[in-house]
Amino acid sequence: MANLYFAAYATAADVAHGRPHQFGVVTVDGAASTALNAPSGFPTNHKCRVRLFADGKCFVDWGDTPNPQGDGSAGIPLGTENPEYVEIPGGQKLKAVTRT
Repeated sequence: MANLYFAAYATAADVAHGRPHQFGVVTVDGAASTALNAPSGFPTNHKCRVRLFADGKCFVDWGDTPNPQGDGSAGIPLGTENPEYVEIPGGQKLKAVTRT
């Protein structure tokens, strides 16, 4: 089974210095989700820069109730071994599903 790895950064400078405030793994099965934490000292909904890295082809979605779809009708596609950076407010959840 594939995994989606993420690292959340409070600021662009933290990205440049490689100092994430949260690491995590989400199983690419469409069932599990993981909440992003706002960095210490920032508002709960602070937009974090998040590095996403999948070891299998998947669609990723985030929000209060993320719902990625394997056919691409919801979520963004991620390729294998190809990191992407996105901004996601703290408190939202990440979920991933295998691309069909």
